[in-house]
Amino acid sequence: MRLWLVDPGDPGQWALVTYVPGANDFEVYQVGPRPVWDEAVDAYFRWVGWGEPGRDRFGATIAPEGTRLWLDNPERIIS
Repeated sequence: MRLWLVDPGDPGQWALVTYVPGANDFEVYQVGPRPVWDEAVDAYFRWVGWGEPGRDRFGATIAPEGTRLWLDNPERIIS
């Protein structure tokens, strides 16, 4: 199975991972200056570290000074 990750803002930046059931290591190809696969892995481990919360626990506050993403309540800003 292959998983493609593409930066929607710049399709010239992408990653490809080949999954083989039972394998411990996977081939990863990254193209472009943005480390798309590394960012996905980092996001996954942050999500695991937060206790694997469901989508209903995330929110966004959009204001003139910017957008803030939060978990559980607006005071717990994650981005």
